[in-house]
Amino acid sequence: MNWPATQAEIKKLASRAVGQANINASKLRTVQFPLPPTLDEQREMVSILDAIDRKIDLHKRKRTVLDGLFKSLLHKLMTGEIRVADLDLSELAQTPCEGVAA
Repeated sequence: MNWPATQAEIKKLASRAVGQANINASKLRTVQFPLPPTLDEQREMVSILDAIDRKIDLHKRKRTVLDGLFKSLLHKLMTGEIRVADLDLSELAQTPCEGVAA
């Protein structure tokens, strides 16, 4: 198979067993993948991808914390432990939300 291999050509390499697609290593070796020409470019790409992975991990951890906070606040609201009328939401009006149009 010559570069560039299309998605359809790569799918042809896959065999199906028990509903799961598998690609045989010997078949995969026939596919040519592009590589950056220099080691410096490869290292730069690794650095960029590592930074993206760290950012994804950070956002996943933030999401977990916010999910926990949401569940806790929802429980307190549903049980009447806190009431919406008692909440001070004045800070929300002063803080711009990222990604939300005003």
